[in-house]
Amino acid sequence: MSLAADLLEKYRANGFADFRGLQIAGKLPITQEVLNEIIAEVLQHSRTPSSGQSTIPPAQNTPFDLQELARLVRRAEVSAADGKVTLHFELGL
Repeated sequence: MSLAADLLEKYRANGFADFRGLQIAGKLPITQEVLNEIIAEVLQHSRTPSSGQSTIPPAQNTPFDLQELARLVRRAEVSAADGKVTLHFELGL
């Protein structure tokens, strides 16, 4: 891992205790093409084999998982206009 990844892992492991009070707000514009690519990828990997287990591979080389990130979300809103979907969000500790 890189130095930045090592540090992020250290802070993640202690529940970001050193950053209590942190608030992040932003917006993430996503074009229609990117959104379609994401949907296609999810659908391709979400097919279930005859065993009934999901084929979605676990995230690799990421310092935290989506469930962990979801716990930090204080507000999330989606808007759409002009071929773009925009995710407005607030994260907090």
